[in-house]
Amino acid sequence: MQASCIQLGAPANNQLVKQIDWLSANGIITNPLKEMAHRIRLGGNLGAHPPEDPDDPTEILIGSEYADAVLEFTRDFFQHVYVTPERLKKYTFKKLALPATGP
Repeated sequence: MQASCIQLGAPANNQLVKQIDWLSANGIITNPLKEMAHRIRLGGNLGAHPPEDPDDPTEILIGSEYADAVLEFTRDFFQHVYVTPERLKKYTFKKLALPATGP
């Protein structure tokens, strides 16, 4: 997620949370994509850093359900910021002008 934020123009010296907010504030991603990016960030943190007390029932443990959600959110985020813009460029649904032929 952080590499994507930097590639999209967020300042490289910021923390990921600030990079995501920067992309939103600068109109590069929408508010729903901002929320999605933050969920990816939080899910990634859960996977990277175990809870202090795994027996605490209020702690979220990264299991298959949460891992699937992080994967889906990541796929959707990348679809919106990389794939969809390229597809929009490719499929304009406008007729191409044919080259003029001589008399």
